[in-house]
Amino acid sequence: MKYRFSFVITLWWVLLLGFLGGMIIWLAPKEERVSEAENRNLSGAPVLSFESILDSSYMSGTENFLSDGFFLRGKLIELSSNMKSIFVINTSNNVLDVDMEKAVNEFMDEAEEGDSKESELKDNKDIKSIDFQENETIESEIDEQDQIPDNDEYIFWLDFTDGSTRTVYTYPKDHLDTSIEALNEYREVLPEDGELHFFQIPYGYLANLIIYDDVNKYTGWGCNAEEYMQQRAIEGVYIHNGPEILEPYLLDGELLYYRTDYHWSALGAYYGHEGIRKNQGLPYTKYEDYDYKVYEQFLGSIYRKDPSSKVKSMADRLEVMYPLFPTASYKIDNLTEQNEAPLMYYNLNSYLAFVGGTVGPYRRFVTGADTGRKVIIVTDSFGNAFAPYLFAYYDEVHMVDLRPAYYNKYIAGASVREYLEYYEIDDAYIMLSTSSSMNSGYMLNYLTKYLDD
Repeated sequence: MKYRFSFVITLWWVLLLGFLGGMIIWLAPKEERVSEAENRNLSGAPVLSFESILDSSYMSGTENFLSDGFFLRGKLIELSSNMKSIFVINTSNNVLDVDMEKAVNEFMDEAEEGDSKESELKDNKDIKSIDFQENETIESEIDEQDQIPDNDEYIFWLDFTDGSTRTVYTYPKDHLDTSIEALNEYREVLPEDGELHFFQIPYGYLANLIIYDDVNKYTGWGCNAEEYMQQRAIEGVYIHNGPEILEPYLLDGELLYYRTDYHWSALGAYYGHEGIRKNQGLPYTKYEDYDYKVYEQFLGSIYRKDPSSKVKSMADRLEVMYPLFPTASYKIDNLTEQNEAPLMYYNLNSYLAFVGGTVGPYRRFVTGADTGRKVIIVTDSFGNAFAPYLFAYYDEVHMVDLRPAYYNKYIAGASVREYLEYYEIDDAYIMLSTSSSMNSGYMLNYLTKYLDD
């Protein structure tokens, strides 16, 4: 009798838990949606297919779907953030430097996730760490390791007022050779009059050291890797020096990046677009020619990692551009399956407002520009603020983010080459942040891997 009673109790618990689990799955939102509190897109229900089961993407997708669709999840996150803010204490000296650099490093790890199984490139990444504490002593003479090398290696550096430099990233020649070979290969897929533009976008924590330099330590930055790559580029490939294009505006104190986020601002993305157009001798629209939805109290990912009053006091200005022409936005699956996707989130005070955040595998924007040309942007999240500035010059603007979190070749239904050929793409922009560029598995592996895979 005792065992029968225990069995009945156990059976009821199993049924109850099964019912609760079923209710959670039934009530969980099935579509992708935006979380303003977390500054990211929340996962929708995964697509069930034979391929997704074989490559385990269905199981991982289901896990993300259930995690992101948990009942009262937003309230629990808000409560957690409020509890953290009570105990978090930061000094005014390390908010910009230490926490921004930590956020960048975490993002870099995310961008490289999965590379170790497919490539040894990640282990070869040679990025020198920097201690940017305000009490840092600047050497009066340039150390041998800080000198800009001649032909041996190529670097991204910071300039100091005493004439010295500090290496931020080191780019081995073999990384640069692999990178330019990938760019040349993309150019060969484009039509005869097609152009490919590459732009490496520096991270915000470096720019903010210059913009908010109140002790006159920094006088600029530079990178000599682009020159090496341009010398090895085939016809129609243009390597733009992003640091060089942005530097004059940084030194003028223009807010090209956010203080509470590591992305560039709409203004930074605009100057990047303007610099490319100027380099080609092409006309360009002015920043003030656009209308913007403006938020004066934008708090980005740094605040979400550190919701302290100090970071909150550095709230940024977020400007979300309205296109000059009516523009339709679509998410593309299986090469031809087209579903409407947000053009912009004008009611969202978040970096996700730009083109509705990263949506994979492919995006398609149909504009009213009537220029007779189409373009694709191969990018990471930095491209989301940049893409709208191309709407005025192309009939269609396509996007793809090849990071594992956003690109699945089975859902894509076509390689990048097949996609370019099917949609008759004329030009390509490879817009990658420093974490996804010449030292990253994104550029050294994914660009060529997914071109034909």
